[in-house]
Amino acid sequence: MSKFICSILTAVAVFLVMPRCTVQAGELRSDILQAKSDRLYFPHGREKLIFARSRFTLYNDNDSLCSGLIEFSGPGVSYSAPIYSLPGLLNIGSLYALIETAEIDSVSTIRIGINLPDRRGLSVSNGRLFEESNPPLKLFSDNGNPFEIVFYDSFLEMTLALEAHRIDGFISFKEYRPSGGDIVTTAHPFDYFAALIPNVSRSVNRRGILSTSLYYRFGPSQSSAYFTGDGVRPFNRLYMRGGDGPRFYEYNPGKGRRLLKSLDGKPKEISIAISETMLTETGNYFIDILNRDRIKCRLDRYRENYDLYLDFVPVSPDDPSVGLKYISRVVASDAPAGDEVNETLRIIENYIELGDGAADRDAAMYYYERAERGLVDDIGVFPLFQPTIYVTSYDYIRNFDYEIYVRDELKSISRIILPGRGDE
Repeated sequence: MSKFICSILTAVAVFLVMPRCTVQAGELRSDILQAKSDRLYFPHGREKLIFARSRFTLYNDNDSLCSGLIEFSGPGVSYSAPIYSLPGLLNIGSLYALIETAEIDSVSTIRIGINLPDRRGLSVSNGRLFEESNPPLKLFSDNGNPFEIVFYDSFLEMTLALEAHRIDGFISFKEYRPSGGDIVTTAHPFDYFAALIPNVSRSVNRRGILSTSLYYRFGPSQSSAYFTGDGVRPFNRLYMRGGDGPRFYEYNPGKGRRLLKSLDGKPKEISIAISETMLTETGNYFIDILNRDRIKCRLDRYRENYDLYLDFVPVSPDDPSVGLKYISRVVASDAPAGDEVNETLRIIENYIELGDGAADRDAAMYYYERAERGLVDDIGVFPLFQPTIYVTSYDYIRNFDYEIYVRDELKSISRIILPGRGDE
C-alpha cells in the first residue's frame, strides 16, 4: 500500500468518526489595530471565519459610525477596503467593530481528489477495499457531514473536475497553476525521501560497489527523467538535521562507470525492486544507466529475488533518526546469518541508540552522522530526492492543508459559505 495513501486514508478515517461543531454565520466583536490610508486593520482573520467581502460596522460605545467591507483576510489579520467617510482624529482605543463571520456549510459534500500512481488495494478502518474499478470513497461523520475522496488516473482530468466544481480540492505531486484568485495551491515537502538500498545478501553488492557506482551516475538536476512530479528537490541525508548539506559524492558518471568495472565478474542480470509504483521512473532511470554498460536489468514490484531496492524512507522533525532506523531494519532483513555485515549493522544500530539517548542535540547529531556514514560507506545506501506535495483547493475550503492530513487533524476541515458570494 502506498505510504502516502495510507496516511491520507488513516487520517480520513479518524476524521469521519469524530463529531464536528456546526458554526452558524454570526458576528465577531473586534478591536481596531490601526487606521491607516483610509483603512481599518483588525487583529483577526481567516482563523475566526473572517473573509474578504465580510461586512462590518464600526462603533463608538453604542453609536454606529460607519460600515464597510473586508478587503483582505489572512492568518491573524484583516483590513478593510478604503473608507473615505472615516471620521478624522479617531481615538482607536474607544472603537470596536462587529464583523460578519462566514457560515460553515454542513450540508454540501466536500470532495477531495487524489492523483497518485499507487492506489490499488487500499483499505480503511471500516474494512472496505478500494480498487481501480471502485467508485469514490464515500463516508460520513457522526453528525452526517458528507465527505468524499475521488481517485484520478489523469492529472488533467482532475484539474478539469476542479474547474467544473465537481471537486473542491486535490492533492498531487504535480503543481496546478490557477488562473483565478479563488483557487489556492500550496507546496509541502513530502514526509519521505527516496533512497537506493542494496540487498546485502547478494555478492554483486559486495562493499556497496554497485549502488555507489549508480549514485555517481545519478544526476540530481535531471528530475524529469526519474520522477513524474514537479518540485523534486535533492535530499542528501539519511536523517533529519538542520540544512540539507552536499552530496556524499559529486555527480561523476565516468567515475561511476569505472567503479562498476571493478566488480568481480559482470552480473548476468540485475533486479531493481520498487516499494511504490510512483518510483517506476526512478527504477527505469537506473536500468537505462546499466543497459548502457550492456548489463541486463528488470524492474520488480516486490522485494523477491532482488539486487537493489528503491524505497521511500520516512523523515520527521519529531524523530530525527527515524530514517536511519527504517533503513537499518530493511538492510537487516536481508542479512544472512553469520555474515560479517551483521557486525556492521550492530555498530550502526548502537550509534543510533546512543544518538537517541544523547543529552543534547550536538551529541545526538554526532552519533547519527556516524550511523549514516556506516550505511553509506560500508553498506552502500544513498538518499536520492524528496518529492513535493501540492495541495490545491477553492478558498471556501477551510483548513485544507497537508499538515492537517499527515497529523490526523482533519476534524477542522470544513466547507464555508463565503460572504457576499453565496454557496460556491
